Amino acid sequence: MENNELKNSQILNAKLKNETNNFIDMETLINNLKVEDAKNLSLSKMLKSAYIVLIVIYTALMLIKRDFDLLRIISDLSFIVSFILFAAIFVYNEKEYKKIDYSLPLVQMLKKGADRYKLSIPRILIVFLPVLIMDIGLTLNFYDEPFGGTSFNRVIIVQAIYLPVMFLSGYIGFKVWKKRQKPLRDEALKLLKELDE
Repeated sequence: MENNELKNSQILNAKLKNETNNFIDMETLINNLKVEDAKNLSLSKMLKSAYIVLIVIYTALMLIKRDFDLLRIISDLSFIVSFILFAAIFVYNEKEYKKIDYSLPLVQMLKKGADRYKLSIPRILIVFLPVLIMDIGLTLNFYDEPFGGTSFNRVIIVQAIYLPVMFLSGYIGFKVWKKRQKPLRDEALKLLKELDE
């Protein structure tokens, strides 16, 4: 009889300890999500402003130059379109981070947090489009420049510089996600799984 009571007491204590740990884990996770969300909101605002400034500068320069060379016009327009798309991405991100509601029911809030920091193909492709358009603008900008031999050689030189820079930027972005955001997503999914059990 005493053994049964001791066993039940141990089980109850283990459950209470687990619930306490879960509570602490959730509280820590929510605080960490708030910190990361605040950083990303601030970054989105800053980058949105930077791209708006670039749009204004490039548009003004294009109007001042009044260059009637077709390649130059397409190049300048490519840069402006690329900047507009980047600005739109950060405007969207800013709105999404401003809409985050930490007062939602716990399961819903954790699901939204996990989804927010999911690295997905559509999100990568959205960024890829302005990067590609900027590449077109940069290539056309140097297409007729008097260096590097033929036009084909100049295209190769531009790609040999631009593509590694873009891949390095993507790799750095991935490492930042892996270090700062993936652990938040993993912890949210782990706690969601525990809540479902």
